[in-house]
Amino acid sequence: MKNTYIADYGMLKFISKHAGLNQLSYDIAQGMESLTLSHKVNVFCGIHKKQGINWFRPGFKLGIQTEQLLDPEGNEVAPGSKRDNYKKNIIYALKKSHVILDINASNHKFYQSLENWSEIKNKIVFGPKIFPNFEVKFLEPTNDKFMFFGSIANSRRGPVIEELRKKASIDIESNLFGKQLHDCASAYKAIINVHYFDTIYSEAPRILTSYLSGKPTISETLCPIFENGKHYIHINDDSFPNVELSKLKNTHQELGNYVTQKYSFEDFLRSVI
Repeated sequence: MKNTYIADYGMLKFISKHAGLNQLSYDIAQGMESLTLSHKVNVFCGIHKKQGINWFRPGFKLGIQTEQLLDPEGNEVAPGSKRDNYKKNIIYALKKSHVILDINASNHKFYQSLENWSEIKNKIVFGPKIFPNFEVKFLEPTNDKFMFFGSIANSRRGPVIEELRKKASIDIESNLFGKQLHDCASAYKAIINVHYFDTIYSEAPRILTSYLSGKPTISETLCPIFENGKHYIHINDDSFPNVELSKLKNTHQELGNYVTQKYSFEDFLRSVI
């Protein structure tokens, strides 16, 4: 099917409709060590995208909802026709999936607003349960720069990063994926995160990529599920850009201690299949 990415791990398949979502599929799979499946499991990564005939694949169907529809205060993020279409696709996915994992807990009110909330609430799980259940070692940088990965087109990211570049050396990588992205990121001091829209995100997929690359994240304010100064370094922190190696390492380790115990994808999958 056109523009469909399929990551095949035997009985476990990840299906997505965008290169960035395929990156998330790859990252989640890297965090799985010992799960043995007795039947087929299809993981639809990014159910705000139309999945078409892929919904007819045999086996257990798990939909991962990655779009942040509401901020932590319950305000709608970037309302418009595009978001309305996303919501329609999510509602359709609710009918086709056995379980939905919405990685953004702030989206809870969106589902509550649906007419069939009482029927669907038991098939939705909230939280960034996409991390490994083992800790990833911090990798010391081999250069003195920071890295931003992903698109800066048609968003506020470009101007914000250019402003940050006045005080820090930041490389932008927009076309690296999979192991290439991890290998490239491992050379830098930390990964920079700038939100696409001017709001508060969880940014869990980006944090996952950073973590698997052995790097902490330096970010604009994240959803309260991640603690500033503990699980990430704020972009306005006084230590940036001259943050000490010990702080980078401690932040990476604190995040690992937290997410591997609470937000393991493998543990989550065991609990629902």
